[in-house]
Amino acid sequence: MEEKILKIFEEAGLALTEEKTKSFVVEKTLIFLKELDKWSARISLISKGDQGHILERHFVESLQYLKGIKNTNQLIDIGSGAGFPGVPLKICFPEMKIVFVESQRKRAGFLGSLLRTMNLQRYEVINERAEELSAKKEYQQAFDVATFRSVASLEECLSLGAPFLKNEGHILVKKEPDFNSQGLDPMFFSEEFYFDANDHRKSKLMVFQKRST
Repeated sequence: MEEKILKIFEEAGLALTEEKTKSFVVEKTLIFLKELDKWSARISLISKGDQGHILERHFVESLQYLKGIKNTNQLIDIGSGAGFPGVPLKICFPEMKIVFVESQRKRAGFLGSLLRTMNLQRYEVINERAEELSAKKEYQQAFDVATFRSVASLEECLSLGAPFLKNEGHILVKKEPDFNSQGLDPMFFSEEFYFDANDHRKSKLMVFQKRST
């Protein structure tokens, strides 16, 4: 299992040259997998699957977001659910401040317990709807990146994410390879990355940048 974990992170582009970094990635990932298994017996988090399946699907898809993360100090993960993509990204960047926004109380409770068990720092779990949170001044224009994974339509993602972003900040959304982004506002298209996973699930990461004002 440890070799599989390291392979997935390395293939995603994370530099694992130091033994300390390798140990950290393996330790935190194994804790995540264990807590997912424990909590999934009590609440609905993700579809059932063994740890290998979770790594090959949910971790791989989460780490694809690395392609759109550059010069990022603060990230907001909207609709965090079971912690994807936010928790794998936190494992990659333990010093990055990540705010996890989850409207369902039980899932937010899982995330809080998970991150404490993983003994990570510089994070916040908020049990609130994103549209309500964005009305609070301390969260407005505070983030470099906002991530979404299967929580809303693309138009809704852009509308929900924009208030949280600094000028030139980015929204990252996973969509089908043939999804058309023409005519969207108030964000403009920046770039996209295509993926073909081991289970032949094709997707693309769409990167939208907030207009300067």
